[in-house]
Amino acid sequence: MEIKKQPAPLKETSLAQLRSTIATTQRKVLDGVLDRLLADSKPIPVRILQGDMGRSTVTEALNQLGGSVLFEIHHEGQNCYQLTQLGVLLSSRGEEAESLLQKYIRHLRKEFKANVSLDRLSSKEIQLALTLDSDEMQLLFVTLTSSGHGRLGSRYGGNAPDGTWYMSVDDDVTELSERDQPALREWIDRQVLIRYNPRAPVTELGRSAEMLSAQRSFFPSIAPASESTLDAIREVSVTDKVFVVHGHSEGPKAEIEVFLRELGLEPIVLHRKSDQGLTLIEKFEKHSDVKYAVIILTPDDIVVGSGPSEHKIQKEEGRARQNVIFEWGFFVGKLGRGKVCCLNQAGTVLPSDVHGIVYKPFENSIDEIKYSLRKELVDAGLDVRG
Repeated sequence: MEIKKQPAPLKETSLAQLRSTIATTQRKVLDGVLDRLLADSKPIPVRILQGDMGRSTVTEALNQLGGSVLFEIHHEGQNCYQLTQLGVLLSSRGEEAESLLQKYIRHLRKEFKANVSLDRLSSKEIQLALTLDSDEMQLLFVTLTSSGHGRLGSRYGGNAPDGTWYMSVDDDVTELSERDQPALREWIDRQVLIRYNPRAPVTELGRSAEMLSAQRSFFPSIAPASESTLDAIREVSVTDKVFVVHGHSEGPKAEIEVFLRELGLEPIVLHRKSDQGLTLIEKFEKHSDVKYAVIILTPDDIVVGSGPSEHKIQKEEGRARQNVIFEWGFFVGKLGRGKVCCLNQAGTVLPSDVHGIVYKPFENSIDEIKYSLRKELVDAGLDVRG
């Protein structure tokens, strides 16, 4: 696999200038993906968009726009197209989305100045403060939760059962309080464009390789990928298989896949395997003949506990997806506790009764625990390279 180098940062391009370069056909493709996101918060299946607009039209637009605007992703058993935040802002509703984003950032800035202990904002609070209707709130939600931007002072914090969504306040919110209004607008513009790269890969595997081939600002603690890592991505002789159970977080999953290949092991990620007419459980059983399983727990769901009375403060917890917990238990029963390792990201509550099962806590990156994980793999009898 050829790993393309990142182009030099764009010094003069603004969001308005970039928006003016988008061709009509490209914008129609962006609008098609955005319409699906606004309708049900899900990426649009490849076959639907290509069926509506034509395969060659979609493919050409995808290649011209690049993966920092629009990319492929596997979602709920289907190959889909997903927009980055920049993709949303380059669509026909981009100027409206940009205005909503600026309003939200100004509100976040105001709230943080009033309360430096602020840790989150709810959609209900945001809607009331900005006086937005439901359509504007959905557009703001899609804009805020789409990937690919720089530091914007907050990140998606999950959903409650009643449909309320939250934005968790990050430490870089302090940057907002140091800027006057004109400088704040310029800062937002730079953060939106910070990862723009027209040559960014659009496929999932291509993005995984690209992510580990450069300095990654998403995970600052990770060094650039070594030549041995890139060689492992390009061409690997594998022996033992390791099943990777994961949720919605792309970063840790991609890191684990590359790390396992670097060790000479074959990562088994279910959605990368062809369906061959099998049901999901049949496909899972077919590919579960492995020597080891790595379970990645990430806080994909926000669960609100119900108290014994309506006056008790409800407690919110970040939990892994239910399918992740199911597959974890499956492999503990199939392989035994010694052949299963759970990687638990900060903010994810562990299920009860997990004593005796190996798990490794991490904050942002698998790089924090990869040496410890390598030891577990060796102790489990896997043929680990190096």
